[in-house]
Amino acid sequence: MSKQTQLVVIALWMLTACGGNEPGAEPSTAPDETTGGDLAPEAEPEETTVDEPADEAPAPAAQGPAQLTVVAKIGTAAGSAHVKVLGEDGAVIAEGETGSAMTVQSGSLTVEASITDAAVMIDLPTVREEIDLAGGDSRTLEVHFPRAQVKVTVNVNGKLDNKATVTLLRHGAIVTTLTSGAPDFVSITPGRYSAKVKAKNAEIDVPDVVIPEDSARNVPLNVTL
Repeated sequence: MSKQTQLVVIALWMLTACGGNEPGAEPSTAPDETTGGDLAPEAEPEETTVDEPADEAPAPAAQGPAQLTVVAKIGTAAGSAHVKVLGEDGAVIAEGETGSAMTVQSGSLTVEASITDAAVMIDLPTVREEIDLAGGDSRTLEVHFPRAQVKVTVNVNGKLDNKATVTLLRHGAIVTTLTSGAPDFVSITPGRYSAKVKAKNAEIDVPDVVIPEDSARNVPLNVTL
């Protein structure tokens, strides 16, 4: 080997011993073994929540006296009834007749209206309605009495018995007693009744008598003795 060749080999060996970097070259950067070479992800911004304002509670109803007028309808016609107004504790706070204004204390009230004349409705019904009044209110409440018009005829062994009587019952309580063959209709609350027929010294139970609303009809009851 010539001397010139030896010098080239020595120069290459020195370059290899120094890492093989050329002068002025940037040193290489090895991946960080602790992170696997990946950069840490950027943190996501935290979401901010805005509290919505709470719903405001409704203002309480005004307290104090109020005016209440009750009107009645019997069947399809205007009528009259006696009225009681009950407070939240169930005590009567006002009493009068339909059509007249009453001064009552505000609150959740119960209105009871009653027919007191048997010529108007023979079973003297009572209806109840609820109403909420605030202080200073002036309200009118309509109450409705369903009505049917009825008369009865009793046929004993196929023959009319004008001396027989018919006692109508509802929920086991006596409502009224009618005479067979009476010429006039009577007004009564429609619905389902039972009956006790008395004819020729006998009493016969009739378990189901249906009287429809707003009807004027004769109800025949046929019995056999």
